[in-house]
Amino acid sequence: MYIFEEIQEENQEPEKYACGKQFYIRTGTDNSLVNNKKIPKYLFNDQFEHQAGLKKIFESILSVLVLMFIVGCTNESPEPAKIDVTVNSSFSTPEELNLRKIFFLDSSSVKNPINIVFDSDRNLYIQSYNSPSVKVFNENGEFIKDFNTVIENSKISSVNIINDTIFFTYPKEKKVLRYKKDGSFVSETASKSEILRLETIGDNRMIGTFKNSMISKQDLFFSIKLKIVDSAFRQISLISSFSGTYYSSEIDYEIETFPFAVDESSEVIYIGFDSDSEYNIYCYSYDMKLLRIIKNDIPPVRFTEKEIESRKQTAHKFRIPFIKSEKKIFIESMTMGFEGDLYVRRAADAGIYGIDNAVFDVFDANGRNKRSFFIKNASRSSSVIFNEKIIYVTDPIRSEISAYEIPSSKGGAK
Repeated sequence: MYIFEEIQEENQEPEKYACGKQFYIRTGTDNSLVNNKKIPKYLFNDQFEHQAGLKKIFESILSVLVLMFIVGCTNESPEPAKIDVTVNSSFSTPEELNLRKIFFLDSSSVKNPINIVFDSDRNLYIQSYNSPSVKVFNENGEFIKDFNTVIENSKISSVNIINDTIFFTYPKEKKVLRYKKDGSFVSETASKSEILRLETIGDNRMIGTFKNSMISKQDLFFSIKLKIVDSAFRQISLISSFSGTYYSSEIDYEIETFPFAVDESSEVIYIGFDSDSEYNIYCYSYDMKLLRIIKNDIPPVRFTEKEIESRKQTAHKFRIPFIKSEKKIFIESMTMGFEGDLYVRRAADAGIYGIDNAVFDVFDANGRNKRSFFIKNASRSSSVIFNEKIIYVTDPIRSEISAYEIPSSKGGAK
């Protein structure tokens, strides 16, 4: 992951960021890029720490020297911070879930569905690719209405629901509109960021992924950030970030750039380490104190020829760059599942499980792998969404949504 260095206060140094092997400095009111300099190598942010340059490195070294001096004078040794590490060295063979289909929506009802969010009445708010409105269905799959806002005929990039308030993001207008589920308007907030995903973490704080265009009116250079914000989307803390170019083929559009999940009952945030060679999960408290690291020992997974051809078709259909990576990123998505367990959708070997099946690992609160399962008819480009005891699978390619119920309280494995 690239380091994205951002000056948080006004009247400080120009904003700096690394993009590929170029180092840019943005100055002036027109957001022009000047002072293009080479940097010697890629910078990485493996442990979600925001780097701050040589000045902070010097300050850190100085702080260590001062601490050593103090410890030497007091003859006391500070206790090192203890972080629990759970290692899962073996995984059981994933079992197929025994699912009962509740309803099915085809292209006559939805077109290219990419996400579903829910209100307290279990109604489905279905977001479609490049659509100016959101379709609302009840929990039985019956159509209720088209939810339109005051901004007409403009693309909605994301829809999120928090405490029955619906957040509509409009990247072209750089606005986020809030509505109640009855259709009444709540507020409008200017936002330079496109909200990709949003979850609440206590009073007046949210965690989410945000996309920013680095050049005005263009999507050529952009950054994606995982950060904590307040109710007005003002940044409280930056967890991690990535910057790149649209055509660099470094972003895998089929999966989340920063997969995370929030356990509201225990107030724990799970963040997945994004790599094709490591399968690690970091567990944080709401105040971003590292509580545990979950390390999983699984060999890398490669794309099959059939998958590569399918990805080419998806890239052509949705006009996105074709990703030429040979290996799969381990963590494709994360969510809180049933009975307070963490569900992680991981890269699956299509040669074993097929191209249209999704594999999930289930972890308990201590990070131990309890079991693994797979769901049929859920390709890599599909979203698998868990809501109470119902599983929803969206297929943006075929324009379909399937809803399933799990009969068994233990997950319904066959």
